[in-house]
Amino acid sequence: MAFDDLKMSSKSELKLKRTRANFSIHMRRDIALASDSLLDFSMVMGIILNSTDTNTRLDIGNVVYKRGFGIHGKMVKLNGLVKIHRPKKANMIFAQYERKSRIMMKIDQDLELGGKAYIESGHILLQANGTINSEAGFGMKSFINSTCNMDQHGKDLFTCIPHKTLNPVFTHDSYIKSFND
Repeated sequence: MAFDDLKMSSKSELKLKRTRANFSIHMRRDIALASDSLLDFSMVMGIILNSTDTNTRLDIGNVVYKRGFGIHGKMVKLNGLVKIHRPKKANMIFAQYERKSRIMMKIDQDLELGGKAYIESGHILLQANGTINSEAGFGMKSFINSTCNMDQHGKDLFTCIPHKTLNPVFTHDSYIKSFND
């Protein structure tokens, strides 16, 4: 599927109703979705939003996905919730889906996470060649505990942030202070 310019106003919804293993959407031009709009990908196991050379900006509202959600974009602003689809009766199989779910965002320039943005998944990867900026109020939840390296002097690319940094007031100063404590 491909979109040139796509604009979704407040309270609008775009739902993929085809059950497929994986799906890719190519964005050829600018995409502007209101913060309370909804992209519903709950019928697709994995979905990837890909920028083309002519796409410059992607503003996203709410996204519901089943198992995997990915974005490859130039400049992206997330204004809403990115969350896993919950069946009416959650069971042990759903708990496994939660832990195996994945969100991957590879951004060529800047990633902006708005104050009402919230991301939940088992595995979360946010990578930007520019800046990742989160506004006050942004939240993130992983369904997996203790999956990264806690050795701050190890050779791995990154380490976990100590749990004490995840306090309700998360600012640049509070992060630096708690990391240095």
